[in-house]
Amino acid sequence: MIDLYEYLFESTFASGDFYKHAYAKDLINRIMTTGQVRLGAKGESTYTIPDDIFPAVQKELSEIADNPDKEKFDEIVDKYKLPKFTQIFKGDFSGYVNGLASKNRGNAFEDEYVANFAKHAPELEKALGLPEGTFYDCVPESLGGKNQPRPLATDGKDIIIGGEHATVGESVVDVFVKDKDGNPYNLSLKYGGSVTFCNAGVSRLFSKRSFEEYQESGNYNAETFLGVDGNKLLDLLGIDHNKFGAIFTTYGNKKEKDHVDVTKEIKNSDAFEKFIESVVGYNYVLVHKIGNKVHYVDLRTEQDMKKLIGKVKNAEVWYGGEAGNGKRIDIMVELTNMKVKFNIRNKQGGLYPTHIMADYTIRH
Repeated sequence: MIDLYEYLFESTFASGDFYKHAYAKDLINRIMTTGQVRLGAKGESTYTIPDDIFPAVQKELSEIADNPDKEKFDEIVDKYKLPKFTQIFKGDFSGYVNGLASKNRGNAFEDEYVANFAKHAPELEKALGLPEGTFYDCVPESLGGKNQPRPLATDGKDIIIGGEHATVGESVVDVFVKDKDGNPYNLSLKYGGSVTFCNAGVSRLFSKRSFEEYQESGNYNAETFLGVDGNKLLDLLGIDHNKFGAIFTTYGNKKEKDHVDVTKEIKNSDAFEKFIESVVGYNYVLVHKIGNKVHYVDLRTEQDMKKLIGKVKNAEVWYGGEAGNGKRIDIMVELTNMKVKFNIRNKQGGLYPTHIMADYTIRH
């Protein structure tokens, strides 16, 4: 018998079969996203992690997703009685991973929500303070594709998460519901304990050249692309420029955890306030399924958004992530009604950062 971790990491397999570390992280992230483990020589059968334990499994896997640890992984498997792999399809491993993506739980939740809207409608109406019987129709968003890109942009001197639409609701809508007068409501459906507000590219800001110049000069200086100044982005998140440069040029050498309290800097920053408001946005209703329960967050107006965000209570920058030795920067921000974890990292298994993401947990 061979377990997942052994297949991905043990030296008994030729390096030419797959890029071991990248695939390990990819597969763990796929399991976190889909809640499924494929079994058999070619993944011909599937084990679905039960809803009542999936949020807990997802949370624990998220803690090792960027720096997989064999002992911790085995503990999670044993704790939640997850199946071990008796055989793994060794040929086209990327096809195996892509197969997991096809069974995304978020997509399944969307399909279920639309199909059973008569059951969900009273909950939605109650959450929005509307009379029962207000809604009569629910359809998937299909115009122009779902989840439109929301790149980094500028609004005057401020950096924001932007896009081609006037409001965030038009970009993140998964499902439309209509009231009896035909007025549409944008619903953004999410599944799982920790989900993402945004996923914007940063490779043009933090280029390979910028890190090479840092190694020569000892002073990190980011790029500017389409009016977005990478240095300003680092500043609004409370990140020390040279520590940022060091993380992505001395990856793996750092042994001690390095986290810095930046509450004062972020709390008093107009630039951060503008940025976080663009990340969360408004003109939609957040529909978030955790376990077997569906939660609703009304973000139809700007005031709804400001109420959810509230004030900055605490903020810390973790250089190298929570483990301290990763090729990433995490910025943990605790707000009045939610926690947001920004992370800047490479999503393709490479070295230099490609994306900034904002994972969030709302206090329901």
